[in-house]
Amino acid sequence: MTFGSLTDYLAREARSADLVITGSDGGASLFDSSRHVNLDDLVMRVGCPVLIVPLGWRNLNLDFVVIGWKDTWETRRAVTNALPILQKAGHVTVVEIAEKDEMTAIRSRLDNVIKWLRRHEVVAEPLMQIATGDDATRLLAIALELGACLIVAGAYGHSRARELVLGGVTRELLLRGKICSLVSH
Repeated sequence: MTFGSLTDYLAREARSADLVITGSDGGASLFDSSRHVNLDDLVMRVGCPVLIVPLGWRNLNLDFVVIGWKDTWETRRAVTNALPILQKAGHVTVVEIAEKDEMTAIRSRLDNVIKWLRRHEVVAEPLMQIATGDDATRLLAIALELGACLIVAGAYGHSRARELVLGGVTRELLLRGKICSLVSH
């Protein structure tokens, strides 16, 4: 029991954790910080990867895993943190969503990522998608089409204020994720 912020308590207690596992953010009271974990703050402060499990999930099936790739520090850290899980995955797809004029650069980036993963005993395939709207919705749709039970992604490559106003992949995964998400900042 804590009378202070539950998020503060968990961030302190995670100092010796390899992974923090928590439920999704939906449906909690935002006004009672002693009973509500602010996932935004937790992900930013915990210093290790956070596995977010939607309500009702009973197990984590690693037959299909999707990596939501953006060429950012946060994504690189998330993928590095997820290596032990990715090594156990049956099938890994690295997805990058971008504008049509970026496809040549994306192909080169994804080839580099696939080679790096192979050096770490992770067999993966690339998937390039042209942005047609909301990247978070598209990434989730791709993951569901592939039958993935886990998305690995960097968290808050943009400022949290920008994501709060404009939306973003991190907020969508934290608040409305339909499958498990492993995120790192």
